[in-house]
Amino acid sequence: MRTRTLAPSALLWALVLGVALPGCKKSSETAPPDDEAAAAEAGGEEDADEDSGAEPLSFEDFQETADYRTHTVLDCYTTQFADKKDAKTGKLMVHITVAGDGAVSRAEIDPNGDLKDETLETCALEQIKSWKFDATGASKEVVHPFTFDLRPGELLK
Repeated sequence: MRTRTLAPSALLWALVLGVALPGCKKSSETAPPDDEAAAAEAGGEEDADEDSGAEPLSFEDFQETADYRTHTVLDCYTTQFADKKDAKTGKLMVHITVAGDGAVSRAEIDPNGDLKDETLETCALEQIKSWKFDATGASKEVVHPFTFDLRPGELLK
């Protein structure tokens, strides 16, 4: 007799679970959440550079391109001082801001440099602003220092 009382009870549980479980089941038509929505639900948006994997311009890559383009500033120097016997020499220090597309968005003379000449500085900044670095796609700009060592035996041969 015990089996008779268990059978209706088991049937009742099967009906309850059969009705309750499909309601918990994820519909096959539902798309998985995208990463941005999941990040927003998790407590905030991720940085755009982290999403794209884009890194700002590294110092090594910056240095390689700047070294390659140094001749443009050296041309400013030789044009300014080519015929002068007592030409100024020293270090021209610059802070160069590079955007993610590789363009120079800003260039500023560092006052700690010891080569002070307004015409040279203006020419150098114009040249530097025309430089193009490898695009990284990063949304953040990066500032790198660069020194032009315009002393005999250095850039000046």
